[in-house]
Amino acid sequence: MKRINVKRTVMKQSTAFFLACTLFLISTTYGGLKAQTKGKNQQSLQVDISKGALSKATPVSPFIFGQNLEHTRSSVYGGISAELLRNRKFTGKPHPVTGQALEWEVIGDGYFAFYGNESRTAFDEAYTRHVQPDKMRRVNERNNQIIRNHTTGSKVGIKQDRLSVQAKNYDFRIVLRTDRDLPVTVTLSGENGVVYDETVLNCHSRDWQTYTWSLSCLRADKKANLSITFTESATLTIGAVSLLPADHFRGMRRDVVEHLKNLGISILRWPGGNFAGEYRWLDGLLPCDQRAPLRSYMESETQPHSLGVDFHEIAIDDFIALCREIGAEPYISINLSWDTPEECAQFVEYCNGLPSSVWGRKRADRGFPEPYNVLFWSLGNEMGYGHMEGPNTPVLYKEKAMACGRAMLQTDPRLRLFYSGPFPNDEWLRDAVVPLSEIAPFVSHHSYSPMDVHLKMDFTTPESSLQTYAYILSGSETNYSHIQMLRQRLDAVALEGRPLHIAFDEWNLWYAWYRHPGVAEGIYTARMLHLFLNVSHKYDMPVCCYFEPVNEGAIRVTPEQSTLTANGQMFALLSAHRNGELLPLSGDGLTPFDAVATMHNQTITFTAINSDPVNSKDYRLILKGAKKADIQATVYASERFHNGTTFTAAPLSVEKNSQGQLSFTLPKHAVGVCIIKISQQ
Repeated sequence: MKRINVKRTVMKQSTAFFLACTLFLISTTYGGLKAQTKGKNQQSLQVDISKGALSKATPVSPFIFGQNLEHTRSSVYGGISAELLRNRKFTGKPHPVTGQALEWEVIGDGYFAFYGNESRTAFDEAYTRHVQPDKMRRVNERNNQIIRNHTTGSKVGIKQDRLSVQAKNYDFRIVLRTDRDLPVTVTLSGENGVVYDETVLNCHSRDWQTYTWSLSCLRADKKANLSITFTESATLTIGAVSLLPADHFRGMRRDVVEHLKNLGISILRWPGGNFAGEYRWLDGLLPCDQRAPLRSYMESETQPHSLGVDFHEIAIDDFIALCREIGAEPYISINLSWDTPEECAQFVEYCNGLPSSVWGRKRADRGFPEPYNVLFWSLGNEMGYGHMEGPNTPVLYKEKAMACGRAMLQTDPRLRLFYSGPFPNDEWLRDAVVPLSEIAPFVSHHSYSPMDVHLKMDFTTPESSLQTYAYILSGSETNYSHIQMLRQRLDAVALEGRPLHIAFDEWNLWYAWYRHPGVAEGIYTARMLHLFLNVSHKYDMPVCCYFEPVNEGAIRVTPEQSTLTANGQMFALLSAHRNGELLPLSGDGLTPFDAVATMHNQTITFTAINSDPVNSKDYRLILKGAKKADIQATVYASERFHNGTTFTAAPLSVEKNSQGQLSFTLPKHAVGVCIIKISQQ
């Protein structure tokens, strides 16, 4: 790997330039689309697989098929997390009248109260906790639900409704303590009162006890209820409660994990993004139920759908297990805002140290003797923008990042470290990027172009639909210009012997997390992947990570099911280029977005995109140097490209003449793939 890394943000002095470029690209793209309605398109392409050409083929970086898994919005909560219960650790302020936790309802006339952060007695201490309680303290993170029943024979408790359950078994877990021997009833029932399962638990401890058993559900029900009740005069304190489908993967939904496998993810960035500045990795070594919820610094940025907190369902061991399950390289962002250099070094040692090391032993004692070998580490996230706590000037960022990075490299010299400040304007280039290149040669780039696409989503008329389609696609050209500009600026300041690499480790269309993407965005995604495949070597950009698959563009998750969107379909399709070598491809008017050809084990994978939203396009493909070619071809097409549409895969008819020339036609806004097994004999 020769170069790597970039980050997104527009240089202040270049804002006008970018705006002008974007307006130009929109006008030319839309103009081109209107012009294409006059007749059928044609394109002649040639793939050179002669021995001389193959010697010049460039390996495709495996890390351009990356994704993010940030704890944001509904990516974890309501996404990959299999947890059915809301606010299962009783965080936040209680109800102002009845005293129960948010998202829960009271049963009966008992006394309901919260105790946690402000507790004064041992009995009232919260069950959830932070390993370092005084660090980055956020209020109302840690609470218990206390229920007092004053009258024997009166039923009191709490319940939660609107639970979407299936006909399957569930793992139920509850952490509680009581002031006397007490039978506690846990009931899973339907909206109409039918009881699916019920267990009476005999509790008898003033100390925290965890109870686990299986609950069975007889049928699918989108409005099931879970209740926790008792009828004795007593006090019950609940520290945490959990309801998971029995087939979960370390607390994650199996169906979503399978979709992540199908996307062909090569590198997975975690825990953020913005959430990296809120994450406390040491808390992840606590049992899952005991990990305190993590309150967001800026609720609108990370956890607006879960009371402004993350319930810490995924910790480092879970993340590594997920990466291994889906075949992705782990890429971790440190909390540069709050963690010290020593703590960052300990994090590295926990991940990569031998069992003979202090923190490697802690990992081994937890059941993971083999080092995780995490090599990719980001020094924070988007420092310098103001939405992250911590050092937000180039000098302060450089000082903190240098101290943390050096401590991390002393622990493991193999690490590849990433700068993560703003798009490097002159000040950040001079005072942060260049000095940090000593230890962090990767420069992150983040882009969500076009930024206001959510305001342009108008599919109400044929004319507005074409304008929306063109505006979406213009983002790929804008990103191409950003990559070229960034490469030029980095090359201009790079010191001899210290190449600066681009890591495009966040890319998407803006606000993809608040809509159901369709085929238009799928075409955009396919164009971006083609761009990365064609230019990543030229511009030294070996790392690219989409932001992000779960409920924010590629995988749509509801309580009942999960499906790939049009974006997800394109990731799954184009990941076929992984592990291949980029073949020379030529043709009149060919752009980096149009087509890609790679070879792996005497098999050519050729993909082409017809971006035209109106007309089909004829292709003529010449395989220079091939004597024989066996072809399997598929087209991904759709009648419409509006929100919520997906591609339908069908066989693609390919004609082959006596000279080995291949001809086929792609319908409007479609993607074709040809798998060609060739022989040069």
